[in-house]
Amino acid sequence: MNGQLTAGNASLADLDAAAELATNENGRLGLVRARAEKWVAALTALTGLLASVLVVKGPDTVTDLTTGTKLTVGILFAVAFVLLAYATYQGYAAAYGKPGMLDELSPNPIEGLAARLRQARRITAAHAQGAVRNAVIATFAAIGLIAAAVAVTWFPPSAPKTAHVCVNVNSTVVAEVAANHLDVTRTGPGTTIGTCP
Repeated sequence: MNGQLTAGNASLADLDAAAELATNENGRLGLVRARAEKWVAALTALTGLLASVLVVKGPDTVTDLTTGTKLTVGILFAVAFVLLAYATYQGYAAAYGKPGMLDELSPNPIEGLAARLRQARRITAAHAQGAVRNAVIATFAAIGLIAAAVAVTWFPPSAPKTAHVCVNVNSTVVAEVAANHLDVTRTGPGTTIGTCP
């Protein structure tokens, strides 16, 4: 679109549509930033919900996990935290622009300024849309990782089962030991050692 309208046989509705398109073009960046602000609020709410889940879940159940499972849960939470930080940055960059950076457009030369301004707005709006998309993707990826970490704490891998060895004296169980085997060098009369019934 070069910004110039050709006459032709335009109807009044066509001219109204052209004026609306021009208004939309001028308001594109504002619209994208307003949408980004709403997404930032939604992503913040989701992050708050996740924090609530972590507080309710608490560290008490993690102490019962194996070292490998604890490491897995820790890595999942750490990556989720990094993704949420990235999502927050991207969301705010989309809504308010990148911190420490101010795009400037020189009014000189005046010829072609409208086209340069339109192009600058389009580029900035496209960057803002991409940042919102990145924020949403990162947030939902973090939610998935946190859900996986919580699931691992709720359904940890089962520990290997330990067999029980029974000590019998005259066919009566007198001791049951949680072990796969029991090394015994000598037993008394009537004493047997074997798998528990």
